Amino acid sequence: MALQKDTTTDSAVSANYYKIDELRGTVSSGVLMIKVGLYKSKTDRDAGASPVQTSRYSVSVDFSADSSVLGQAYTALAETPEFEEAADV
Repeated sequence: MALQKDTTTDSAVSANYYKIDELRGTVSSGVLMIKVGLYKSKTDRDAGASPVQTSRYSVSVDFSADSSVLGQAYTALAETPEFEEAADV
């Protein structure tokens, strides 16, 4: 799971592969804090490259749902204005 969207960082680096690198939350809150890494490409991420940029988000999830928490996190992330045009890859 990942999101793909062409992006140019403030330091003029072109990248397009967003991957959730960290999830933190508590069942009672129903909220996950996620850290998303932006990588130049899937190939770079798979090769172990460091992200060119990281961002943090807070999203709501249903820990009792049949779907995975990670899947719910990606769905919630894709619904944010920043990722509304991103492709789910």
